[in-house]
Amino acid sequence: MNLATPILIYHRNEEFRSLLRNMLTKQGFFNLIDAHDESEFLQFVRDENKDLFLILQEDTLSGPVRERIKKNSQFI
Repeated sequence: MNLATPILIYHRNEEFRSLLRNMLTKQGFFNLIDAHDESEFLQFVRDENKDLFLILQEDTLSGPVRERIKKNSQFI
Protein backbone atom coordinates (compact mmCIF):
# COMPACT_ATOMS: atom_id res chain seq x y z
CA MET A 1 0.00 0.00 0.00
CA ASN A 2 1.21 3.48 -0.86
CA LEU A 3 1.98 5.42 2.34
CA ALA A 4 0.45 8.53 0.75
CA THR A 5 -2.97 6.92 0.27
CA PRO A 6 -5.44 8.50 2.70
CA ILE A 7 -6.72 6.20 5.43
CA LEU A 8 -10.19 6.99 6.76
CA ILE A 9 -10.80 5.73 10.30
CA TYR A 10 -14.52 5.49 11.09
CA HIS A 11 -15.24 4.33 14.62
CA ARG A 12 -17.44 5.63 17.45
CA ASN A 13 -14.80 5.17 20.14
CA GLU A 14 -12.40 8.11 20.20
CA GLU A 15 -9.85 6.18 22.27
CA PHE A 16 -9.75 3.42 19.65
CA ARG A 17 -9.32 5.94 16.82
CA SER A 18 -6.47 7.59 18.71
CA LEU A 19 -4.75 4.26 19.38
CA LEU A 20 -5.09 3.22 15.75
CA ARG A 21 -3.85 6.62 14.56
CA ASN A 22 -0.75 6.32 16.78
CA MET A 23 -0.02 2.78 15.56
CA LEU A 24 -0.35 3.77 11.90
CA THR A 25 1.76 6.90 12.37
CA LYS A 26 4.55 4.81 13.88
CA GLN A 27 4.44 2.65 10.74
CA GLY A 28 4.88 5.67 8.46
CA PHE A 29 1.25 6.44 7.56
CA PHE A 30 0.58 10.14 8.00
CA ASN A 31 -2.40 10.81 5.72
CA LEU A 32 -5.01 9.77 8.31
CA ILE A 33 -8.58 11.06 8.52
CA ASP A 34 -10.96 10.55 11.46
CA ALA A 35 -14.70 10.22 10.95
CA HIS A 36 -16.67 10.40 14.19
CA ASP A 37 -20.10 9.79 12.69
CA GLU A 38 -21.87 8.83 9.47
CA SER A 39 -22.15 12.36 8.15
CA GLU A 40 -18.39 12.82 8.35
CA PHE A 41 -17.83 9.40 6.80
CA LEU A 42 -20.14 10.14 3.88
CA GLN A 43 -18.50 13.53 3.36
CA PHE A 44 -15.08 11.92 2.92
CA VAL A 45 -16.18 9.08 0.63
CA ARG A 46 -18.45 11.21 -1.56
CA ASP A 47 -15.91 11.41 -4.39
CA GLU A 48 -15.89 8.00 -6.13
CA ASN A 49 -12.63 8.74 -7.97
CA LYS A 50 -10.63 9.34 -4.82
CA ASP A 51 -8.24 6.61 -3.64
CA LEU A 52 -9.04 5.89 -0.02
CA PHE A 53 -8.41 3.05 2.42
CA LEU A 54 -11.13 2.52 5.03
CA ILE A 55 -10.95 1.22 8.57
CA LEU A 56 -14.43 1.17 10.01
CA GLN A 57 -16.64 -0.23 12.73
CA GLU A 58 -19.02 -2.48 10.83
CA ASP A 59 -21.85 -2.58 13.38
CA THR A 60 -22.33 1.19 13.11
CA LEU A 61 -23.06 1.16 9.39
CA SER A 62 -26.55 2.34 8.55
CA GLY A 63 -28.36 2.13 5.23
CA PRO A 64 -26.79 5.21 3.58
CA VAL A 65 -23.28 4.17 4.57
CA ARG A 66 -23.76 0.57 3.44
CA GLU A 67 -25.19 1.76 0.11
CA ARG A 68 -22.28 4.13 -0.44
CA ILE A 69 -19.78 1.34 0.16
CA LYS A 70 -21.65 -1.08 -2.15
CA LYS A 71 -21.53 1.44 -5.02
CA ASN A 72 -17.78 1.09 -5.34
CA SER A 73 -16.48 -2.37 -6.22
CA GLN A 74 -13.13 -1.58 -4.59
CA PHE A 75 -14.73 -1.69 -1.14
CA ILE A 76 -14.65 -5.10 0.54
